[in-house]
Amino acid sequence: MAQNKNLSIEQNEVITELLEGSSVREIAKNCKVSATTIYRWLRLLAFQSELRKAEGIILDKVARKLILLSGQAVDKLADIMRNPTQEGASQARYSAQAILENTLKIWELRNIESRLAEVENKLNEHE
Repeated sequence: MAQNKNLSIEQNEVITELLEGSSVREIAKNCKVSATTIYRWLRLLAFQSELRKAEGIILDKVARKLILLSGQAVDKLADIMRNPTQEGASQARYSAQAILENTLKIWELRNIESRLAEVENKLNEHE
């Protein structure tokens, strides 16, 4: 993750560890910062903003991967429809279905996010 110049080195390290799924207790130990300090940072708007930005980068990568996999998922479902008794068809169908469902969810969320941003921009223009 790129280091944010508005945050301290320790804060950037904490964000990295949060993104890796570490607990606050683990992060405090690894970064040599108290858990109380980490909880205080989590309440800071600048810290929250950078954490959300870093999470967004990860989610964008996941979305791109799902979009790429969705074509393969459709092909696999079509293959299973032609040959439903093939070995592993049930698991492959489940996996393909999960990829497609999650791709559609991401598309819907992006669409809503885009529309909301438009509304917010129009509201800001009228202020």
